[in-house]
Amino acid sequence: ANLLMNLGLEIVHSGDLESGIAEYERAFDALCRHPEQQRVPELRETLLSQFASALLKARRYTDVIRVLESPVAKAYNPTASLHFALGLAYFRLDRHASAAVQIKECLAKRHLPTASTINPEIRKSGPYHCLALCLANAGQLTEAEAAFIAALRDESSSRGVRLDLARLYNRMDRPVDALKVLHELIEKRLGDPDVWRLGGEIALAH
Repeated sequence: ANLLMNLGLEIVHSGDLESGIAEYERAFDALCRHPEQQRVPELRETLLSQFASALLKARRYTDVIRVLESPVAKAYNPTASLHFALGLAYFRLDRHASAAVQIKECLAKRHLPTASTINPEIRKSGPYHCLALCLANAGQLTEAEAAFIAALRDESSSRGVRLDLARLYNRMDRPVDALKVLHELIEKRLGDPDVWRLGGEIALAH
């Protein structure tokens, strides 16, 4: 499994994503055949993380769920990185309630030590941003606002978070707050047409 995993990583880095995924699939199958007591935690975590990352890149979201909801993945306590990958897959499939569950697990675990390298994105705005979008989709607007603000605490310069927070404020009939968020963004991104366009739409609507 280890040799197949390394081969998959090299192939993905070479630019052949689908062939790399095929090698990860073989490595995953080999890991599944190993007796439980022979599964090294570091190998299992690393393989699952790399495999899920490649599948997300290929937009194969149902495969991400298949792999990360498998008995092998759930036999141990999944890491924050794995919860994040699974949450993103559910989110991309518009299964927002399931995505929110996984993202909350990611946030609860993201500062815990792991046996493998973590996904650095879990320490940035991504988890709270994803959670905020899930909550907004569920109509929990106040909770979504809190999650957006938490995302900005993690990464204050995030363009995507600020744009989506402005959209949320506009949805909450708080256009002044929306324009304040966009103003803070445009001070750093003066030539960003999306910021001007959204600001114009909000201003003209009120």
